[in-house]
Amino acid sequence: MPIVTANGVRLFYEEAGAPDAPPLVLIMGWGGDHTAWALQMPALGADHRVIALDNRGAGQSEVPEGPYTIPGMAADVVGLMDALGVARAHICGASMGGMIAQELALRHPERVRTLQLHCTAPIIDGYGRFLIDTLLAVKARGDREENVRAIMPWILCRKTMVERPEFIRFWIERGLTYPYPITFEGLSRQADAIKVHDTLARLGEIRMPTLLTTGTEDILVPPCPPASCTRASRGRSWSRSATRDTCTSSSRRRSSTRSAWSSCESTAGPDGPRPVGQRRAVDLATAGPGSSQM
Repeated sequence: MPIVTANGVRLFYEEAGAPDAPPLVLIMGWGGDHTAWALQMPALGADHRVIALDNRGAGQSEVPEGPYTIPGMAADVVGLMDALGVARAHICGASMGGMIAQELALRHPERVRTLQLHCTAPIIDGYGRFLIDTLLAVKARGDREENVRAIMPWILCRKTMVERPEFIRFWIERGLTYPYPITFEGLSRQADAIKVHDTLARLGEIRMPTLLTTGTEDILVPPCPPASCTRASRGRSWSRSATRDTCTSSSRRRSSTRSAWSSCESTAGPDGPRPVGQRRAVDLATAGPGSSQM
């Protein structure tokens, strides 16, 4: 079983691709684990050593006592990289994983070759905190099916719900039978970290090539950068994708958008910045078995 002790926490991870290929670390969101990258890993593993971890409190990783913090979970990722002998990697984070990736890039820039931030935010507002508390209240009741059904409308858009009933049935079945569901303790401790996350004033310090994506109909994480975020990161490139669901890079969404690049080098090649025309996309539109709440 691939487990290492990193930053004092036992972390589970999985790998795909050649051990000597350029490393790429995938970080999932609130309540999710490495299985949320199940379909992406083989595709990305064609060119990279792909490492996907279960964050502290989730999946098969340890559920230590709190408090959890986003910088602390970024330190977990750095510890995992150290344990695996990875000095520098492409970093890809979705939702809460994007928050972790932000802190990793800000606090450990020498460890980040390029950065991908998907369906994430630099700060959580009152709406987001209210939603987190609501979902935690459902989780606390201990009804697994109720919890799965309560989450789905927030991470799958109306079009997906209407046009893909077979996927909805699959999602419910997967949620009911998955052997490593996150506990209430793990979920609530991760939530505590999300609620106080704030990188807004420091976004302009991110200097490595960065790809940001949002969903146009995402009601969980606001689509497109708010004006304050744009001002805080002047000089960065923003674009609105055709993706509707939350989390454009995770396997839970459905769209025809090809916005996550298989090379994870959307603006940087081995010899420096790469023109947009040289980007090579991998279609991540097919929904897979993974699960994440934020």
